[in-house]
Amino acid sequence: MGDQLRRIADHVGVRPVCDVIGCRDCGLIQRAPRPAGPGTVRCLRCDRVLERNAGRSLDGALACALTTLILLFPANLLPLLRTDILQASNRSFLLSGFAGFWGQHWQLVAVIAAAEVVFLPFVRFGLLSAVLIAVKAGSQGRWLGPAFRWSELLDQWAMLDIFLIAGGIGYCRVAPYLPVYIEAGGWCLIAASLMTLVTRATLERRELWRRIGPVVEDAQPATIVCTGCDLPLAAQRVGRRCPRCAAKVWVRRPHALMRMAALAAAALVFYPAAYLYPMEYSQQLNRL
Repeated sequence: MGDQLRRIADHVGVRPVCDVIGCRDCGLIQRAPRPAGPGTVRCLRCDRVLERNAGRSLDGALACALTTLILLFPANLLPLLRTDILQASNRSFLLSGFAGFWGQHWQLVAVIAAAEVVFLPFVRFGLLSAVLIAVKAGSQGRWLGPAFRWSELLDQWAMLDIFLIAGGIGYCRVAPYLPVYIEAGGWCLIAASLMTLVTRATLERRELWRRIGPVVEDAQPATIVCTGCDLPLAAQRVGRRCPRCAAKVWVRRPHALMRMAALAAAALVFYPAAYLYPMEYSQQLNRL
């Protein structure tokens, strides 16, 4: 697609603005034109989406990220649910569930769940908001690339949306038997979870990497790709840090095949047990 546009541009006397980027899936180095309007740029070899700017903008992503960050405070501080039984009212907070895990001697589960639902969302949206604000203000600090890379890595671990689905399932199981009401913190948590999805869909990552810089316009013969930000780099930088996002650059990650085989074998062992055995027991009036 890039070569065709270049030949057409040479014929009419106008050259499109292109970037040399690498595909993190197949590693192909290619000249990709910057979309002049809403559209999609795909890899020439594996058809992976390299850039999609339809319905995306940095201003919209900044508004969504700041909204999510602000909603996280009342979601963690205000009560989530209220249960009324025999004129006794009980309010539960987000951290009270993790305290219940800890009290039942599930300390590892409590720490992991608290990190993924409470701590990591603050870090994720705090970093993303700071990067977007700095880029909008015209800052060129060296911390921008690593901060944005870490915010993208934490996106798969800050599981507010997954927690919302699990909470919805638990609520549907309890609500028919107990009077359960969603409090202000619960509504803020629902809104923050939905805004997490909107932020992910609104963020224009390729344009943000361009603003952070540098941008490569001519590829060298011996070039590799940074898997953190897709920046083409000289092959001599293997084992060193990417100048844009500070990720370590590899032609092939060390022991990647061995780690993948070990994790796949572990999943093959645990998946049948997870589906065949019950997840929990509920005891009511001395009956299981």
